[in-house]
Amino acid sequence: EKRKIPFVKQILKHINEEQIIYQSNHFPDIHNAVIEGMAIGPMGVHHANKCDNLQKLDIQFDTTIEGLWFVYHKDLKSSARIQALFGFLEQSLGSLPLSKL
Repeated sequence: EKRKIPFVKQILKHINEEQIIYQSNHFPDIHNAVIEGMAIGPMGVHHANKCDNLQKLDIQFDTTIEGLWFVYHKDLKSSARIQALFGFLEQSLGSLPLSKL
């Protein structure tokens, strides 16, 4: 149930439940609905900047409650690709806390 996701909970505080007429777990559906002006949804700044018709929601998010997860199968932990990605993230994100399992 996506309504339990902290990010979604924060958005739902600002929306009248009666205004929700369509929901999807399929990101391409959400992306297309947002681009066409029929919905709100998460979108990276690099994608949003390509569309003149989009507006950023004026909602302050509590960024301390949720992080970004990169998930991989445990058998791939030693994979060169996984290690390369993790190394890139460590280098690119600098001082942000990253944790290895």
